[in-house]
Amino acid sequence: MKTKKRTYTKWSIEQKKKIVAQYEQGGEAIVDVCTQHGIYPAQFYTWSKQIREKTMKYKTDKKVKRKMQPKFKNMKEINALITKLRKLVNTYHRTQKGKK
Repeated sequence: MKTKKRTYTKWSIEQKKKIVAQYEQGGEAIVDVCTQHGIYPAQFYTWSKQIREKTMKYKTDKKVKRKMQPKFKNMKEINALITKLRKLVNTYHRTQKGKK
């Protein structure tokens, strides 16, 4: 028996705000708004809380994603920098011992 692969929709911040605003404008129940957009009520409540607290996560915002990307592409670069730093610290400590 094959199981159906679950698909996820990535919602932009603007889409989330529109869905929450649709409910806040009145006229529809939360369940109806959620059903219309294919989300669970728990997800709706999380989004509305985040919007109220102005803590909406910017997971789908491409500009923020680019800013949050690490500057180093791979571990070799990081390890090389760590090695250079260790050498500098060791050199510093050797020169300080000679000054005493």
